[in-house]
Amino acid sequence: MLSITLEQMLERSVLADSTPSVGEEFPRRRNAAALTLVASSREQRPCTAMPATRTTARRVAPIESHFDCDAGSIDYVLYAPATRTGGEASLVVMLHGAGQDAAGFAAGTRMHAHAEAVDTWVLYPCQSDDVPLRCWSWFGAQGQARGHGEPALLAALTRAVVAEHDISPRRVYAAGLSAGAAMAIVLGQTHPEVFAAIGSHSGLPYATAADVLAALNMMARGPARSMRPARRGTRIPTIVFHGDADPTVHPDNADAIVKGLLDGAELVSRSRSTRPASDDGAHAYTTITYRDSRDRNCVEHWIIHDGGHAWSGGCAAGSHTDPHGPDATGAMLRFFRSHRLEPRCTQSATR
Repeated sequence: MLSITLEQMLERSVLADSTPSVGEEFPRRRNAAALTLVASSREQRPCTAMPATRTTARRVAPIESHFDCDAGSIDYVLYAPATRTGGEASLVVMLHGAGQDAAGFAAGTRMHAHAEAVDTWVLYPCQSDDVPLRCWSWFGAQGQARGHGEPALLAALTRAVVAEHDISPRRVYAAGLSAGAAMAIVLGQTHPEVFAAIGSHSGLPYATAADVLAALNMMARGPARSMRPARRGTRIPTIVFHGDADPTVHPDNADAIVKGLLDGAELVSRSRSTRPASDDGAHAYTTITYRDSRDRNCVEHWIIHDGGHAWSGGCAAGSHTDPHGPDATGAMLRFFRSHRLEPRCTQSATR
C-alpha cells in the first residue's frame, strides 16, 4: 500500500511547478491540475459514439468474486464469452487507471462486449479502495520484480482463472490504461511465461521509476534520453496507444516503451501510415508497425494526434474515454489474436 497522499505527491512533484491551466476536455498543460483529471470522473453520458458493429451483447451476468494467495488478496469481475466458436478460449486481463474502478473501465473500453471478443474471457481486477486513487504500484522494487507485490498477485489470479475456466494458457494477454498500462507492461516483463502479448494505452516504460517521485516526474516529462531501464527487457509482443497531446502521461513514455522492446531486436520491416482527421471530429492518427523474422507484428505504435489521456474509441458512458479516437479495443483484440505463447512456455504458465 502507498503511504503517501495525493497532496504529498503534488507537493513533491514537478507537476506542481506551474500554474494550473486546464481546458474543458483535454488540458494541454502538464501540471498539478492535469493529475486531478485522473482522480475525477468525467460526465456520464449515453454510449452513442460507438457503431453497433463494434459491440455484441453479453447476456450472461459477470462473475464477481475474490481471490486470495500468498501474494495477497484482490476482488475481480470476470466476463465469459458471449459466444463460443469451438476453438480455444482466450483471456484478456484489463487493468484500470488511477482514479478509475473496474466498472468504469469496463463501461468505457467495452472489451468484454466487443465484436472481436469471440471466445474471449475478460478479467477486470479491482485495485483496493485503500490504495490512494486505486493506483497500481507499477514503480519501485516491489512493483517491478517477479515474485513480489502486485505483479505476483495479478499473475497468480490470472493462472487461477485460466485453470478454472479451461482457458488456453497460450492465449493470455494483459492490457491497461495509464497506471494500469504501466502494470500491464510490468506483467509482460516479469511473467513472460503467462502473457503472450501486452496492450498499453497511455502507459509508462518498465523499470525506470524507483519511487513515487520518480514516477510522477516520468509522467510529467517522460524519461530522459540517457535513461536506461534498471533491468533488461523481454521482447514480448506489444501494442502501444498514446495521445500526442496527453497532459497526464507524457507521450515520450510511449516512445520509450517501443524503444525498449525493439532494443537489439532483429526486425524485417517497419511500416508507417497516417489517417487524417475527418469532418465528424475523428482524430487523425499514425500507426507504426514493426514486423519480425516470422513476419508477425511484434510491435504496433498508435499515435493519436490531438488525443488526450483517455481510452481511444471508448464509450462515453465509461470514465476517461475519447470516442473520437480509433478503436483501441478492437485493435488490441486483433493484435492479441495473432500472438500465442510458444508451447515450451505453457507448462510454467499454469503453475
